[in-house]
Amino acid sequence: MTRPSPPGPMTPQIAQAYADTMSNLAFIKQQQWTVTNYVVLLIAALFALHGRASPGGLWIMGGLVLLTGGYGLYLLMKMQAGLLKFRRRMAAINARFFTPEEREWLAISDKPKSMFHDVGFLVGLSAVIVMAAGLALWAMSVPAPSKAPFIELRIG
Repeated sequence: MTRPSPPGPMTPQIAQAYADTMSNLAFIKQQQWTVTNYVVLLIAALFALHGRASPGGLWIMGGLVLLTGGYGLYLLMKMQAGLLKFRRRMAAINARFFTPEEREWLAISDKPKSMFHDVGFLVGLSAVIVMAAGLALWAMSVPAPSKAPFIELRIG
C-alpha cells in the first residue's frame, strides 16, 4: 500500500475542481428546495382544478397527484445521491491538500459525509410533498357541500 504524499500546493485545476465542488453542493441544495416548491405548486393546481372534473376525471387527477408527488420524492433522492458524489470529491481534496492541523483549524474533513448526512433536511422536504399530496387526495375525495359556507363580515 502506498503512502499518500504530503500536502502540497493546489494546482489551478484542483483549485477549480474544489470551487466547482462547493458550487455544485450549494446548487443541488437549492434545487431540492425548488423541486419541492414546484411539486407542491403542481399538486395545489391539480386540487384547484378538481372541482371542474367529471367523476372519472377525479381518478385521473388523483393519479396525477400521486405521480407528481412520487416523482418529486424520486428527484429529491436522486439529488441527495448527487450530493454524495461531490462530498466524496471534496473529502478527497481535503485529505490530499490540507494537513491534519489545517483541517482541524478550518473544520473540514478528509472523510466523506454519508448520503444521509442532512437526513433531517431531506425528510423535511419529503414530508412537505407527502403532506401536500395526502391533503389534496383527501380533499378531492370529500364530497363538495351543496353550498359553500359563507362568512359575512360587516364593518361599522
